This record gives sequence, structure tokens and C-alpha cells, in this order.
Amino acid sequence: MTEAKICCICNEKFIGWGNNPYPVKEDGECCKPCDDNVVIPARMKEYSNMQKTESFDDIRFKQYENENEKNELN
Repeated sequence: MTEAKICCICNEKFIGWGNNPYPVKEDGECCKPCDDNVVIPARMKEYSNMQKTESFDDIRFKQYENENEKNELN
């Protein structure tokens, strides 16, 4: 039997595969409707903004630096 999960965005129960909620949330899994209607548009907006201002490598490097800073604090 498949266990119900809770979407980290809408807090509704869902069954089946969860989706990566980044960039809306850092942790957890989201349901398909939130992936389609919230996460993917946020990714497209982030990508569009990235194309106008910085290269993908610059943004990924900043994310890498931020993650390392968080890990050093723990």
C-alpha cells in the first residue's frame, strides 16, 4: 500500500511520487498540482532573471557558497 505524503507547499495529502520543490522550498516534497502551478513557474522566472543578469555558473557557485556557509555554522 502506498503511503500518503504531505505537500510541503500546500500541506495537502498526496499519493505517489513527490516532486522537488526547489526554488519555492529547500526541503520536502510537493504534489503534482503545486509542481505544475507553483514550482515550475518559479523555476522559469528564476531562469529568465538569471539569463538577464548572471550566468548559470555564477548562480550555482553562489548557491554552493551559501550551502557551505550554512554547513560551517552547524
